Amino acid sequence: MFNSSLDALGTIKQFLLGSHPRTDVERVLLLAYCLDRFYGRSRFVSTDLTNLNTELGLPRFSNPSFAVRKAKARGLLLQEESKLVLTPAGSNVVKSLERNSI
Repeated sequence: MFNSSLDALGTIKQFLLGSHPRTDVERVLLLAYCLDRFYGRSRFVSTDLTNLNTELGLPRFSNPSFAVRKAKARGLLLQEESKLVLTPAGSNVVKSLERNSI
């Protein structure tokens, strides 16, 4: 779906797992960050998140739409028309997860 080589997918998966997301909301934010950073897709739909999660072979979300709604309610994702965008607050959460992985 995302047209990545196995090496690129491995790098993305290492980044995600190395960040140690504890909740589905954190994982959604990390996936949103990866869509922007590795695929140049700053605007996406929630199914893009679940598709990338599946492509990476990560555990299934218990309820991905609930995790997206929680992230939106906390101001971590923003709905622009029919697309989602990672907010600066969401980026800060990702950066804190990255720092914790070191």
